[in-house]
Order: sequence, then C-alpha cells, then structure tokens
Amino acid sequence: MSLRLPDFLVIGAVKSGTTTLYHWLEQQPEIFMSPKKEPRFFDKNWDRGTSWYAEFFTHARDDQLAGEASPQYSNLDAGALAAERIAALLPDARLVYLVRHPVDRMLSEYRYNVQRKLVDGSFLEKDRERIVGASCYHARLSPYIERFPREQICVVRFEDMINADGAGWTQILRHLGLADRPSPGTVHNVTRNYPKATPMTRRLSSMRRKLGLPRPPAALRSALARSRPPVYVDPVTDDDLPVLDEVAPQVWDDITRLEAWLGVSDPLWSRSA
Repeated sequence: MSLRLPDFLVIGAVKSGTTTLYHWLEQQPEIFMSPKKEPRFFDKNWDRGTSWYAEFFTHARDDQLAGEASPQYSNLDAGALAAERIAALLPDARLVYLVRHPVDRMLSEYRYNVQRKLVDGSFLEKDRERIVGASCYHARLSPYIERFPREQICVVRFEDMINADGAGWTQILRHLGLADRPSPGTVHNVTRNYPKATPMTRRLSSMRRKLGLPRPPAALRSALARSRPPVYVDPVTDDDLPVLDEVAPQVWDDITRLEAWLGVSDPLWSRSA
C-alpha cells in the first residue's frame, strides 16, 4: 500500500502570513491540511522516516489535495537540505512561498521574538544574519529554483493575499488547480494581539519542552489566552533606524534579483523605509 504524501507545501517565509494561509486552506473542501501546521519533516524530523510523515495525511480523501505549511523549509540553516529532500521525495509537489515587505517582515519577527521572550536587547543586536537573511527572499528560494520547474513555484505577496480584492489568494488557488472563490478574510497570528506571557506560563512552557510533553489542547490554550488581556508595547524605537539603513542595501539587492526572476515590470515594494 502506497503512503499518502502531500501534493503541495507552503515553504515560507517566516512572519509572512503562513499561519493565515494554513487556516484558509484547511477551510477549503478540496484540501486536507496536516492537522499539525508545521510537521517540519524535511528539516527537523527527517530521521523519523517517511511513514511517520505520511501519518499526517492518512485521513485525506482521494478527491482532496493534501498539504502542509512549514515556513522553516526556507530557513538559512536548513533550506538547501530541505529543498534537496523535497525534490527527491516529492518531485511533483506544488510549492507556495509567501513574501512580505522585507522591512515589515524583519520588524514583525523581532517583535514576536521580544514578546515571546526569545531575545532581548535592541533590534538585530542578536541573530542579525538569520533575521535579515529571512527577508532575502531570492536567496532563500534559490535552492528550490535550482531543483523545481518554474511552474511548480508560486510566489505571492502577503499584502496581495489579505487585500480585499484577494488577488494573492486567487493566485494561490489557481496554482493548486482550484476554482476562484472569496478568501475567508480572517488574518491569524497577529503579533500585536498576542497576550503577554507571564513568568509562570514561560516556566511551564520551558518545563514542557524539556520533558518532551505535547502542547495543551488548542481549546485550553485559547481559554488561557483570553484570560490575559493583550499587552503590546512596540519594542522598535528610533534608535533602530540606523540599523535598518545599514541592512537595507543587502535586502533590496536580493529583492531586485527576485523581481528579475519573477519577471515583474513594477517593483514588488517601494524602496523607502
């Protein structure tokens, strides 16, 4: 008996709307999405084997497309290896790569990391190469460009996907061979709306990870989140502007290469900060 494996993958980019797209796709009757949003088989769980991966898609009907979303597949440290493995196991897979204004994406990741207590200090003080590199979309996509035909790769701007006209959503549907329809509309995983993590919840989360225990059920996590009102303080200050100016040439040079590969006549974004 052959294993059921995905027909398409959402491969990135981090903080570019992949959670929103995952939820939108799972609402479509012709699509079965992995119950776990980020199985990360091709970069983190490869040693578990193909049978382990296939378990995520055992309940997909024959008349459905199966898919998953692991934006880490385009990470700096794992992207080339993930692309090689995907090309070997799923050579016909359709790939969806979401992109976002590169500065907005960097700021969103930094805000997320600060709010989750993953970093402290000023913007890009730590882990600069990874955060800036994640906004260099052509570089992150290059391992896939080398291994997959152009028609199997769909690059969509996050801004187009969530716009009222739904042009980006339509582009994704057509890439997957589905009929046009309105988008569900709800944007998920907005950093500004995260409830502030308390010291107790951070300690419990750390203990859970160390013990290898599963996350609490989604209903319980939602109830706990509702019990803590969102507290949002933007950690980005005027002192961070020189850092943005410093990294801008690297980022925009990469975006220019992406635009050339896409063959677009107009810039994807204004080069202003």
